[in-house]
Order: sequence, then C-alpha cells, then structure tokens
Amino acid sequence: MENFKQKSMFIIQNMSKTIDDFRNFFRPAKAKRDFGIEETVEDALTIIGQQLRNHDISVEFHSDGKYIINGYQNEFIQTILILLSNAQDAILDNHIDKPTIDIFVEAHGDDNVQISVQDNAGGVPSEILDRVFEPYFTTKEQGKGMGIGLYMAKEIVERQMGGVLSVENSGSGAIFKIIVRQCG
Repeated sequence: MENFKQKSMFIIQNMSKTIDDFRNFFRPAKAKRDFGIEETVEDALTIIGQQLRNHDISVEFHSDGKYIINGYQNEFIQTILILLSNAQDAILDNHIDKPTIDIFVEAHGDDNVQISVQDNAGGVPSEILDRVFEPYFTTKEQGKGMGIGLYMAKEIVERQMGGVLSVENSGSGAIFKIIVRQCG
C-alpha cells in the first residue's frame, strides 16, 4: 500500500509539473540546468510504465554510460512521454503480437548523446514520414489525437535544447532519435 501511495504521489507531482510546464511553455524566463538522461528516462517510465504493462508492452532500456545534459528536465520528460505514448498507440492500433519498445542512450560523436525510442509497430508510412512533426497533423481518428504531441516534442528538443529530433523506419517499426549536446 505504501509503495502504491509513493508511486501515485510521484505521478501526481509530475502531472502537476506537466500542467505548469504547458502553462509556461513559451515563456523564455526559465533557467536551464544540468540533469542526467538515464534518471529522466526512468522518471518517464515510472509515469507511463503501468499503462504500458497493462497493454503487455515490453520496455527495454539500454544505456552505454551516464550522460549529463543541460536544458529543461521537465520538458525533456514530456518529450520522452510523447514518444512512448505514440509508440504505444501505434502498437495498439496495429495489434502487434509481442509488442516491444526499446530505449537506447548512447554516445553520438565526441560531444553529443543520442536517445532512441524504437517500437515494433511496423513503422510510419513513407508517404507521411516527412509530415509527422507538423502541428495538427495526425493519423488518429477524430477525438483520439490532436496532432500536437510530436510537434511539441520537436519544439522542446530543437528550439529549447538546441538538439535534433528525427524519425526513421527500421525493419520492424519506427525509431525516433534525439541528439543533444552532453555536458563536460
């Protein structure tokens, strides 16, 4: 019971931060700070993990080291949540037999780190691959998506953190890649 209470309080606090983050999204007065990518991904998995488990979606998190970046941690958590949520939606929409999401954190060159979120949901149709980050573009049926999530994720990574967010297809699904400069 105590464990459930602690997890619930963590989720509620993060939801409250999320509301504040959306409220302050376009205010430039926020201060950037250093934070660990691995811990931030773990926080995102704590928030959405039960939902993924309820749908029998296996999540594997792989990291080849400890990476510190400078930016807006709460917004970065939102970006990871958006990518995980979209992967979940694609898996459920395509009725994938053994659904999996893999998250990789690894060095990218000398000064950058790459965070990849890969699913096995079949990939993004090639005719819309170059449009997925457009505001209000969605493939979801009416009432199930506004087409703003990936646009906001790209804005956070590129405009607020000076990184790059891209998507490509693999043999089994989509891979969303975030590349940001690491500290030190």
